[in-house]
Amino acid sequence: MAYCALDQLGLNAGNTLFVGDSETDLRTGRNMGMDVWLVSWGYNSGIDVRELGSDRVMDQFDELLYLLG
Repeated sequence: MAYCALDQLGLNAGNTLFVGDSETDLRTGRNMGMDVWLVSWGYNSGIDVRELGSDRVMDQFDELLYLLG
């Protein structure tokens, strides 16, 4: 699904940021060669996403706009 989305948008995985909220999202982004930022809320099965090894963890969605700005 993620490869299909990149293809539809005409994007390259190496130039794309994957934002998610779970270990599955981290694995998906890593397997595609993307940087991965996780949010500290959402579907994470009770796991502290700070321990998963993402490139960044955000506590509020507006941090994404600030950090990318």
